[in-house]
Amino acid sequence: GHPPALLMRQGGEVEFVAMDSDPLGIFQAAVVQRRDFKLRAGDRLLLYSDGVIEGQPGSKRRAGQDQLAAAAADCRSGNLSADLAKLRAAVVPEVSADDVLLLMTEVGV
Repeated sequence: GHPPALLMRQGGEVEFVAMDSDPLGIFQAAVVQRRDFKLRAGDRLLLYSDGVIEGQPGSKRRAGQDQLAAAAADCRSGNLSADLAKLRAAVVPEVSADDVLLLMTEVGV
């Protein structure tokens, strides 16, 4: 399935939002799961493809997730575009054998 979303709290805490659902766009009748959680002003949610955490041949998913969480915690300048660019530079390899997608959104006031 898809890697878990990364929830970045305004205060700097980061946590993965794991789901056990079928990948989107592969099956005609996908089984999806719903998960409710509260988002507050300043919180960010990061969706990403597995190529971000498994982009290097032989890399391990868990190590990639740990690297992503650590880098995300360091990207809180207050400018969403600048922080996304900094995060991309920190975790996305220059050459990847897999798809690479990062989508970050922030809850406004």
